Amino acid sequence: MNGKIPSFLVGTVCLALLASACGSDDSDNPADSSPKSTKSITVAASDVKVADPAAAKTQPLPGESEATGTPIKIGFPYTDWEALKQAGYPLAFRTDDEEQIDALVDWANAHGGIAGHPIDPVPVKVTTVDPNALQAACLKMTQEEKTALVVDVGVFIGNPSCVVQQNNTPMLTTFPGSDSEYLKQFPKLSGGAATLEQAATDLIGGGAEMGFFDIPGKLGILRNGCDPDSVWDGPNGVYALLKQLGITSDDYVEYKNACDFAVTAGKTATQALLAFKAANVTKVIAGTGSAMEKTVSAQGQRQGFQPAWLIGDFASTIQNTTLLNNDNIDGAYGVSGTALTYEGSESAALCDEIFTGAGLPAMKGIDVDLSAAYHCDAVVQMVQIGALMDKDAEVTTESYAEAAQKAGNLFSAQTYGVTYGEGDMLGADKVGLFRYDADKKAWKQQGETIVAPHVPQS
Repeated sequence: MNGKIPSFLVGTVCLALLASACGSDDSDNPADSSPKSTKSITVAASDVKVADPAAAKTQPLPGESEATGTPIKIGFPYTDWEALKQAGYPLAFRTDDEEQIDALVDWANAHGGIAGHPIDPVPVKVTTVDPNALQAACLKMTQEEKTALVVDVGVFIGNPSCVVQQNNTPMLTTFPGSDSEYLKQFPKLSGGAATLEQAATDLIGGGAEMGFFDIPGKLGILRNGCDPDSVWDGPNGVYALLKQLGITSDDYVEYKNACDFAVTAGKTATQALLAFKAANVTKVIAGTGSAMEKTVSAQGQRQGFQPAWLIGDFASTIQNTTLLNNDNIDGAYGVSGTALTYEGSESAALCDEIFTGAGLPAMKGIDVDLSAAYHCDAVVQMVQIGALMDKDAEVTTESYAEAAQKAGNLFSAQTYGVTYGEGDMLGADKVGLFRYDADKKAWKQQGETIVAPHVPQS
């Protein structure tokens, strides 16, 4: 959901946007202090059958059982964080990715591997500031090493075709992109996060549930010019969902940034702010995940423009307090499928056990450990899916996909829900509702997690 940047940086910058310093103090969560609304949205049927997370069977974690079959190679591309820091990206991620992979693979192989096959990891460091690095990493894993699967936590976001199409290799990915990309690559692509279309639906539906759209006055929309048109114009696009809530084009003022936000965001944001003020906008959807929101909120603060904000994974900004960390967004409404804290999480405790057992640091916060949490999720889920396959069966795209679609609810330390079902290898079935506390510089969850609004309700 970022503005246009070179394709070889998209994945890493998306991770960076998701992982800036923030937190959620669960010890101080109110029961639910947000205003409630009776408004809701109805999601149109899609080509992907969505499993019912309430009815799906929860997969147990496999017990100890040494994998003794023929080893199977799994590719693990990971980002060269130091190269990105040297290129000027303000990242704080831990840099022990290869050690994480080794620790997780050791755990996996002691718990059955994949269908009894021990995992033979192929870690590949990818210098994403090098425009040739993605292709080289893809060819090393798929052609040179002949990996059966690729586990990706952000390197290939938005650009998986070399792996899944050109070289017919299944990929477990953190960020699946848009619905159209996902459907085109199914069943070679699976992931625990929502597509852009789904995240947009969750943003509007979650905002409606909290009463954001009941706030009187005009709506301001900041639109990302890089989004596929379906995110906004499709049957479950932003406009169709707003129309269900009685909000038409007469009720909002929209500004769309160019797909080169680094060049034009400041100018467009200034124009948007002037138009919002002139139209007496009282609420704003943050939909670009770029400097545009930062400029509107920061300049608005100085000019006395302080609307209600609706922020979510749709724009990759809810975890990014460096973009919107000022008093202008105090009380902002937030909708996210990503856990904002690991404290007290039973799932995160398993990852900590795996890491600390190998002499690595435990997970502390999303700003440092986001990538580590996604690595842990992917490996544990692979083992759970492998346990559903025929013992010592050949691992192919078809056999893995068939087992995955029987999996139901899977392990997750990083997202609220991952549920696979028939015709569906995309998780992200639950979200949390949040409000931003400027004093604590943290998002406060409002009540319990809910079934994600993008999941069709029976």
